[in-house]
Amino acid sequence: MAIPPYEDYEAVSMMNTGVLRALSEKWLIVLLLGLVLVACRSKDQMVHNSYAPTPGERFELSESKRVLLEQRASNGDLAAMKELANYYILSVGDEAEGIAWIEKAGDAGDEKARDTVIRFLSKNETPENQARLMELKRRWGR
Repeated sequence: MAIPPYEDYEAVSMMNTGVLRALSEKWLIVLLLGLVLVACRSKDQMVHNSYAPTPGERFELSESKRVLLEQRASNGDLAAMKELANYYILSVGDEAEGIAWIEKAGDAGDEKARDTVIRFLSKNETPENQARLMELKRRWGR
């Protein structure tokens, strides 16, 4: 390749600058698109990797915590009774044990617990539930 005369260096230099500018603009666009894609992928991974507990998992208890709550509940702690009810119904899936703890809260004077047990027994009509409902209404003066 022949070296152009001196006066053409400026034109070649300007042409090379324009080419370089066009190339750098293209690379910049490619780089930005790449960053956007990486960011979107990272966001997708965050969404897929993020974890929201199920309702039951929110009420899971360790064995030691369950024993402690049962001790507190047996001493009349209404909050412990309610937490145990949630644990048995929502985490373990033992509806009968959960209702038993709500009933104990009702026996301790919690009106909302009494309403909950009465509503549950009324909606789940079995001969055993009807007998229990009558006994609780009598015991709670309803």
